[in-house]
Amino acid sequence: MSKAFDRYQEVMGKAYIDRFKLKSVLAATIKTERQRQAFSQQELADAIGKPKFTIKAIFIS
Repeated sequence: MSKAFDRYQEVMGKAYIDRFKLKSVLAATIKTERQRQAFSQQELADAIGKPKFTIKAIFIS
């Protein structure tokens, strides 16, 4: 890894970085499966009973 990333991990903490990596993997997995199923974000939101902005937030964060 780069020195900048190592420094960022020092400042933010390993647990923060691990959570960030997990969120990224989960968001990518959800997006891939949503597209495979040909669901729009709105259709996914409706299917799980959440507002669309919740789905958008998963992919933005």
